[in-house]
Amino acid sequence: MNGKKVVSLLCVVFLSLIFACSCSSESEKEKKTFQHPKVKALDFTLPDLDGNKVNLKDRYGKQPVLLYFWATWCPHCRKAPEKLKKLMGQYGSDKLLILAINVGSGDSLERVKRYRDKNHIPYTILYDKGSQVTKNYNVRGIPLFILVDTDGYIVYFSHEVPNKLDQFLKKG
Repeated sequence: MNGKKVVSLLCVVFLSLIFACSCSSESEKEKKTFQHPKVKALDFTLPDLDGNKVNLKDRYGKQPVLLYFWATWCPHCRKAPEKLKKLMGQYGSDKLLILAINVGSGDSLERVKRYRDKNHIPYTILYDKGSQVTKNYNVRGIPLFILVDTDGYIVYFSHEVPNKLDQFLKKG
């Protein structure tokens, strides 16, 4: 085989693999995402946009908490608010608390407030000014969604907004 044929064959094989991996259904992707060993969530205290302190550990025993790491400049984060509003409508704030943690880098507090107001965001936004919580959770890319159950364990960790939370919210 000459060099051009080898390169062409490798390209076809590579593209076939990419296509096959991307063809899994939404439920298959979600099943894979939910298979995560239980790890205790790291506690933190961060201010909301009005300066009130919010502590994760205070929520244990009350309802599951969906942590959403994001930034105003993140193009992939722009779809999340509508999906999160839908989750809130589906489950209600008594069954699920959403804490949107702005990662702090590249965003001023005023910019985050303007983003909240412009997008009519109803869930709590926390501001991680020094990005310490973001670093502690080893966030390598955003958006990142982490569901913490009522016992304080991480039961979901993904860059995708979860569609079905029933199996986790029954305890809440």
